[in-house]
Amino acid sequence: MVLAEAMACGTPVIGSRIGGIPYLVTHRTTGLLVPPDDRRPERRLRRTAVRPRPVRRLGAAGRRHVEQHYAWPELTDRYVRLFRELLAADA
Repeated sequence: MVLAEAMACGTPVIGSRIGGIPYLVTHRTTGLLVPPDDRRPERRLRRTAVRPRPVRRLGAAGRRHVEQHYAWPELTDRYVRLFRELLAADA
């Protein structure tokens, strides 16, 4: 949730390539992904942070992604579709 909340605020994120993180963050599009064994992920963030344009681009893209896929109206629609499919399959 922390990454999604940061992205919703337009904050560029950096995450590890494990679990559900790669489903939320697309490397160099909506944030940065590092290998799980990377002991110093801040190096990648620093390299990006010194260039303001990529930082703004990552932040804006992350916000758009969260708004399109994780905002309550979208989630509600997805749940309603899922429930309808389950009811139809049960009938």
